[in-house]
Amino acid sequence: MPRESSWLLLLLVLHHVGYVLSADPVLLGSFQVYEGPSILDGIQRTYTCLEACELLFANATYTSYSGSTSGTEVDNKCYGDVYNKTCNEGTRKEDYAYPRGGNYDSPDDFSVYVNDH
Repeated sequence: MPRESSWLLLLLVLHHVGYVLSADPVLLGSFQVYEGPSILDGIQRTYTCLEACELLFANATYTSYSGSTSGTEVDNKCYGDVYNKTCNEGTRKEDYAYPRGGNYDSPDDFSVYVNDH
C-alpha cells in the first residue's frame, strides 16, 4: 500500500505545507504524515496540522501558523491518517484531529503527524 502523505511545495502530491499567517505567507517547511511518532513505540497523541507546524517549526518570530495541501497557495487543509486505516483519508480542516489532544489508539482516531504503517 503506498504511503500517501502531507508535504509541500514543488512536490504537490498530497503534501502539508507550513506557512506563517501574515500579509504574505512565509513558507517554513513541510512534513509527511508518516514522519510522526510511531505507534510501534507506544500510544501516540493526535496532532492537528497547526499543532504539528508549531511542534516542528517553532520559532520565536512566528506565532501563528497555517497549513496547506498545496505548494502554491494556503488552502487551510491537511491530510492525515486514521488509526489502522490507509494513510490518506482525504482532506480535513487544518485544525482537525480526533480526538483533539487525545490518544491515537482507537478506530476513527485521526492525526496529521503519526507513523501508523
